[in-house]
Amino acid sequence: MSKRNARDREKHAQESKEEREERLSKRNARDRARGAEKRRTVEQNEPQEKNARRREKHAQESKEEREERLSKRNARDRARRAEKRRTVEQNEPQEKRPRLTLALFLPTFGDCKVQDTLKKFHMEMSTITVAACSTCQESFPGMVMVPRHGECTRCNRDRGTPKLYSEENNMHPGAIPSQLKV
Repeated sequence: MSKRNARDREKHAQESKEEREERLSKRNARDRARGAEKRRTVEQNEPQEKNARRREKHAQESKEEREERLSKRNARDRARRAEKRRTVEQNEPQEKRPRLTLALFLPTFGDCKVQDTLKKFHMEMSTITVAACSTCQESFPGMVMVPRHGECTRCNRDRGTPKLYSEENNMHPGAIPSQLKV
């Protein structure tokens, strides 16, 4: 042990409780300031350097390489969206997913733009599904379900037994009144 450490230990042993708390709070504040400064420096430099390298690389690529890179990215994005849709559809039984028929909703307008807009709208609406949680029985359009358990994220996070919004805890909402059924 060095002489400095020995002197500091003797000094610390003789200090009062208030002096010790003050010394430690100053040290903690100093350490926090140093850590925050380091984090700021790393956070500021890292993304900028990464983005600069990426921009430089993109500037040097040919038109064909750019098109290939963008087509790969688009394919990746399409695959992610399709996987997300499949996950939602797997959680909902087939008979509960009503599909809209386009012919019923398309009025005969002379303007093609209106018809195209309506077709797009109805196609989007036909992809929306209503998922129901197997624990709390809550359901609404676009509800995110945990694939393995068929539960909503709130019920999946609940680790208590019985689960808070479950039938065992007498929190089951019961049958849907006929006035509210679709």
